[in-house]
Amino acid sequence: CEISPINFTAEAFGSVFGAMGESFVALATLLFAVGAVVGWGFYGKRAVEYLCKSKTATYLYAVVFCTLTALGATIPELDIFNLADIFNGLMMLPNIAVTLTLKKCATEIAHKIN
Repeated sequence: CEISPINFTAEAFGSVFGAMGESFVALATLLFAVGAVVGWGFYGKRAVEYLCKSKTATYLYAVVFCTLTALGATIPELDIFNLADIFNGLMMLPNIAVTLTLKKCATEIAHKIN
């Protein structure tokens, strides 16, 4: 039987602080989750506004974001963590491409500084 990370943490806090510890973990998780969703929604919206300069694109982003947020609330927790790990790993691809592209420029600047 596999226990979820949140339940594991709640049980650990509960073993030391009792019901108050479990309630603290629940409240902290709720506040973090809401803050993260609001933050990512806001920053994503601002990025779409800046990049596309289109109300249609901004609206489409909002619809997709809300749909995926609702979908994320229904998917099992461990699957969400796995998806997050996959997408975080995929973010390295454009970073590697840009790093390799700017390598020569960065090396020249570094040599000028020294």
